[in-house]
Amino acid sequence: MKISRQKLRNLINQVIREAPFADDLGSIESENEEDTSILGSVSAGVVPSGTEGEQDQETKKRLARQRKAARFYASSDAFKTEAEKRYRHLDANIFVLSQIGSFSFKPGTVSNTKRRQYLPYGVQKRVTFNELDQKAFNFLRQVKPDIDLSKVKETDTIIYYQTDAIGNKRQTYKMTPWMIIHAIVDSTVFQDKLSELTDINYRDYLSQPLHPNRKVSDVMTTGSSKKKDFTAITQMGLKYPTDDAIAEMICQEILTTNGLHFNREGFDDAQNRHLDNVKGHIEKIAAWFKEYIKGKLIVVDGHGSEVRI
Repeated sequence: MKISRQKLRNLINQVIREAPFADDLGSIESENEEDTSILGSVSAGVVPSGTEGEQDQETKKRLARQRKAARFYASSDAFKTEAEKRYRHLDANIFVLSQIGSFSFKPGTVSNTKRRQYLPYGVQKRVTFNELDQKAFNFLRQVKPDIDLSKVKETDTIIYYQTDAIGNKRQTYKMTPWMIIHAIVDSTVFQDKLSELTDINYRDYLSQPLHPNRKVSDVMTTGSSKKKDFTAITQMGLKYPTDDAIAEMICQEILTTNGLHFNREGFDDAQNRHLDNVKGHIEKIAAWFKEYIKGKLIVVDGHGSEVRI
């Protein structure tokens, strides 16, 4: 069967656009089981600052169950299926490596210099971006000697993320493929990189109210939920969008087929023009992000863990 050059080109472009989640590079278990993240502690009903002496056996069992659930999900078919669905919109080959528990390793395994360069620590440095070069490959081989990097090219993207919690009945802290990207863009490091490398101001058009009513919880509709509206009031805040809400907009733009879209019910012409400006602004950030992550090793502390530097 003959195929025209244009049709062949279209097929190739379609395959590139729909390039799925490339691979799971495995998991790394924290050497110190007592190290747990803030959200891992909350999920297990533990005071985050609690010391080992304050943790009774039942508490330790809850923490262990959380970590076991996080480990199971990180390597599950459910994670891979969701990653294929979301990451195909990024136009990049995305590999993931999960850190179960905090970024802690046996003494002498990883040099202090590499820890400071590659590992995030604290709320202010939740993410690190590094070139995916031989130095980055060597670092990954240090933290996981048996990792298979033979199929990873320096133009691909590796996301090395921390997780140790699934959540409880009141709140879910599961590091889904969506939440991994949210954690990356909802960081001061991401904002700093955007400012440093572009003329885009992270909060342009976002210092005005998004909705004529007091709450904006019904403004943004997401493809990540079965519900029609984005109803997490705590995330969307009041009239003015929080950084967390902006991160959700970026995620919707880059991880769904239809991109960012709003429920515009009740808006007048001027307010709709403002939303058009917001959408255009988010599209610019998303386009930059999709190009910037190519050829990068991105390390993200998903839950605010006790990182050992």
